[in-house]
Amino acid sequence: GNRVGINAMMNDYQKNVSLDYRDPYWNLDGVSLGGKIFYDEFEASEAGIVDYTNQSYGASLTWGFPFDELNRFEFGVGYTHNKIGNLSPYLQVEQFLQAQADNIDSSGALNTNDFDFNISWTRNNLNRGYFPTAGNHQRAFYKMTVPGSDVQYFKMQYDVRQYVPLTKKHEFTLLFRGRLGYGNGYGQTDGNDNLFPFYENYYAGGFTTLRGFGSNSVGPKAVYR
Repeated sequence: GNRVGINAMMNDYQKNVSLDYRDPYWNLDGVSLGGKIFYDEFEASEAGIVDYTNQSYGASLTWGFPFDELNRFEFGVGYTHNKIGNLSPYLQVEQFLQAQADNIDSSGALNTNDFDFNISWTRNNLNRGYFPTAGNHQRAFYKMTVPGSDVQYFKMQYDVRQYVPLTKKHEFTLLFRGRLGYGNGYGQTDGNDNLFPFYENYYAGGFTTLRGFGSNSVGPKAVYR
């Protein structure tokens, strides 16, 4: 049946609340419909990233289309408002703010309104929905803000999980996990190339990406002049 959920999360660097809705059988062809509204506060310095804060809110709609028993495609549209403050003056921020000068308010905060569309493909042949011991799960995702948004950029990401049982009865299983991501700005504004927003950067480190390293601790974070 239909599902409605209220989610809240709070830790040292983030506060988030969202309302989700999902109808898994929106029509007789098995197309699903999902919706979400959210509010988020993010403190980048507490997350091991350079200094800035982001207050954001938005909404999204997603339609899901089953292709067969293993493969599923989803298409979505969304809106996000970002208010970025307490910015540290490193090179990527300076270049980005120069291109976004019209969106900076009297307090020095950057305010953006972005509309996006996204598409994804998921392939799931795990042997169980919970605590799988064999099979793999793959997901490819592409997101792009539409022309006319304050920030014009795209992101793409591929995730894979592979479970390899070590015994016939699956008492012991190895998990291999990987992620590839890429993003960039597109188009031009006033003759200048649009830049990828620094607050959408990829980072590594932590138990979900690279165990043995602190969250977001791997790789360069900022270049100062």
